[in-house]
Amino acid sequence: MQIEDISEKVAALALQGPTSGRLLHAVADADIAKLKYFRVTHGKIAGVPVDISRTGYNRRPGLRNLGQLE
Repeated sequence: MQIEDISEKVAALALQGPTSGRLLHAVADADIAKLKYFRVTHGKIAGVPVDISRTGYNRRPGLRNLGQLE
């Protein structure tokens, strides 16, 4: 097994609040309508591949996006 530090190549963006789902739906090419809590889906934002998770530790609406930096 080999572990590689890709910290400088990946960015995280957290969208929170009651309109976070609508905002992400408008900009992401991904099926997030049925995304359950603590689940992940894949898609694209502005042509960039991203992993989208529905997570949060305060039980409020929120989505996290991870994408590779160019």
